[in-house]
Amino acid sequence: MSYVDNWNDIKKMTLPSDLVNLPTMVAEPWLQVNEAMPIACMEGSIFDPDGNLYYCFRKDGYSTIYKITPDKQISEYYHRESSAMIGIAVHRDGRFFVADAMGKVLELDKDGKFTRDLLADHHEVKLAPNDLAFDMKGNLYFTDFSGTYQDPCGGVYRLDAEGDYTKLHLIVGGLAAANGIVITPAGDEIWVTETARNCVLKVRLDKDGFLRKRGGLSTLYYNQGVGLPDSSKMDEEGNLYQTINFGGRIVILDHYGMAVANVVVPEREKADCLFSPNLAIRPGTDEGYLLCSGMRGAWVFRFRTIAKSQKLFADLR
Repeated sequence: MSYVDNWNDIKKMTLPSDLVNLPTMVAEPWLQVNEAMPIACMEGSIFDPDGNLYYCFRKDGYSTIYKITPDKQISEYYHRESSAMIGIAVHRDGRFFVADAMGKVLELDKDGKFTRDLLADHHEVKLAPNDLAFDMKGNLYFTDFSGTYQDPCGGVYRLDAEGDYTKLHLIVGGLAAANGIVITPAGDEIWVTETARNCVLKVRLDKDGFLRKRGGLSTLYYNQGVGLPDSSKMDEEGNLYQTINFGGRIVILDHYGMAVANVVVPEREKADCLFSPNLAIRPGTDEGYLLCSGMRGAWVFRFRTIAKSQKLFADLR
């Protein structure tokens, strides 16, 4: 392949002091998807098992899900007025479950047709769904982006597969703008980005999928540099790829939560393409794709991950 072949190709960039001496990979441009704009609001990136990449685009009160085929053909997959679609999870039967930050989780059939809105309020409090992840039993976990540092009222919730996603449970509350979410390969932990506190959390689950009563919650990582932690993905070895939005970079944490490497956009020192909220890993490969935008355009950048993609619920089809 034409992009960087191994982690020995190191380039020092201006990074936080805790990261500056770690191996750093420069991602390569893969596809330009839009014209120059400082913030393109591209989020929710995810692959289906066939290798098609999807992402959400928001503008002027509407949002659209776009599909990019392996040969880089872009088409509209689903459009919705008066919405803020921001995250996608794919079911094993091909359905899409989409986080709408305006207070809904949408369900689309395998052909991209809207079927229903799912419950997204808890005890009559409206939630702000942001990112989603299935466990291997088909239960759907999602983050609630509500809250601030001074008023931490966000959290992590679960919609049960039993009952066809009509039963909602609070897993952990008191969070300040919960954002990215992944479930570890073993299925016993959830790693969550808490954007307003600038950190990554580990949520340990009991056998019933709820927060453990003792030692259930811990902070793994604090972002010390410019930007805020946003969405994340995990590989098959449990390494976390954490985007730093407005930073044009990813920090990679190992399965202990220790920072081990960086990924940066090309020419990051010029302070362009720093809006970098989301990424995806192509199924069965070590190809990572980072969504970024800036005055040189809205781009998908490609980089090599440390290990191959994590097996997801969608892969059990």
